[in-house]
Amino acid sequence: RDSFAGEPGFRYMFTNPERRLADVRWAAGLKFALLRDRLRVFVAGPAIEGFSWWIPPGRTPFATFAEQIRAGYGWAPVRCGPWSFLRMFRFSSQERDLIAHYTSRPVWVLDAIAVDLSLGRRGLGGRLLEPGLRAARRSGHDCFVLTHNERNVHFYEKHGFRLDRTERLGRAGVSAYCLLHDADRIKGQ
Repeated sequence: RDSFAGEPGFRYMFTNPERRLADVRWAAGLKFALLRDRLRVFVAGPAIEGFSWWIPPGRTPFATFAEQIRAGYGWAPVRCGPWSFLRMFRFSSQERDLIAHYTSRPVWVLDAIAVDLSLGRRGLGGRLLEPGLRAARRSGHDCFVLTHNERNVHFYEKHGFRLDRTERLGRAGVSAYCLLHDADRIKGQ
């Protein structure tokens, strides 16, 4: 089962429910290929039961247009259909503006975290956060995460993040919850 297919942002971008899981996996694979040299990836379990992708301060969470084309995003209108592509483009542009606001200073970015749905509620998500929080503590930088799922806000707050801003993304009607974990609070943990 896939942790991301039911997320509000992906439901908005990929409108065909029969293809959504495949399209989400395709897009996630391209994003990983684009960012892998910038990421610190942490996994849990002997078989990958979950992962977290952290982008350290000083590394951009954004790919250039040329990088996106080389990675395969140029096929998005064909693969996902023109309407899904247009929705993906608009949604990503608005999300990018929000992220750029928070990354205008050195900050650790939690780009993605996922746990096998059958293993939920066992502390695995918290264990996947810990390596990134530890690295942030050592470097003295804050952490930032953006989620589109309101139920994730409580999870992050339970692990020391605070909700900084909530914004509706244009026509999407999808909320973006921006959370920060202050370096001072990290040091106190």
